[in-house]
Amino acid sequence: MLLALNQQASFPGPSISFAHLFCPLCGAAQARAGGAQLATLAVHLDHPMLQNELQPELALRDSVVSLARHRLKLEGAAAFPELQPGGSFEGRAVDLALTRFAFYKCSKW
Repeated sequence: MLLALNQQASFPGPSISFAHLFCPLCGAAQARAGGAQLATLAVHLDHPMLQNELQPELALRDSVVSLARHRLKLEGAAAFPELQPGGSFEGRAVDLALTRFAFYKCSKW
């Protein structure tokens, strides 16, 4: 039930985010992440009964992560001091790209 409500809520605005793929009550993904990229973590709501609900969202996430990496490459990682050692996004280029660039759903999805 919680996942269904979360999926219906989806994005908080027109820009895409993937926080709704993680349990809002426990926040376990964020706690486990440490230095890992939150945008590419395995969804911990992984259960056979949820596969149909999650599949379209995970496909969209894969597409957006690919676009984010490509856009960051075009911009040049050196342009972002946050990615350098000691920076707030060190080792988390995709998270930085999703923070800096806005991605929107088009009519194809």
